[in-house]
Amino acid sequence: MNKIFISMIMLVLAFSSCYFMGSSNEGVIYYYGFDFSIGNLNSNFSKNDIIAIVDYNPSVENPLREPNIYLLLDTLSLRQNIKDYNEESFNYIDRIEPDLQFDSISNPIIAGHLYVMKCRDGFAKFRVLSITGPTLYKKEISIIYEFTDDSVF
Repeated sequence: MNKIFISMIMLVLAFSSCYFMGSSNEGVIYYYGFDFSIGNLNSNFSKNDIIAIVDYNPSVENPLREPNIYLLLDTLSLRQNIKDYNEESFNYIDRIEPDLQFDSISNPIIAGHLYVMKCRDGFAKFRVLSITGPTLYKKEISIIYEFTDDSVF
C-alpha cells in the first residue's frame, strides 16, 4: 500500500513540475547563429539574434583569440546585451525587469549556466546544456530556451 501511495505522489510531482516549468524549447546554436523567435537558424543571417560563435571576447576593443567561446550578437557595437545568471534554476527568471542591466563585458559561454539576452524582437532566456564540436566552425551549443516578445516568460 505504501509503495502505491509513494508512486502516486511521485507521479503527481513529476506532472506538476512539467506544468510549472512553462513552455521551454530545445535548440542548437551553430557557428552561423540562431534566431530565438523561430527556434532555429534563420536563412537570412542578418535576422539571427546570435550572429555567430566566436573564439574572442566581442565586448573588448582589442580582442584576443582564446580557448573560450562567446556569442557574437552585434557586429556594430561592443555591447552584447547578455546576462549570465551562472547556475540558477531555469525558472529563476520569469520576467524581464525594465531596469535590468546587461553585462558590459561578455563572459565565456559555459555549460550549465543560465543566460538572458535581448533579442531583435524580444527577450530569450536559455540554459546551455552542452558545448560540443572539435573546431570553432563545427561547434554546437545545445540549449533549452524560452522566448518572449514582451517581458514575461
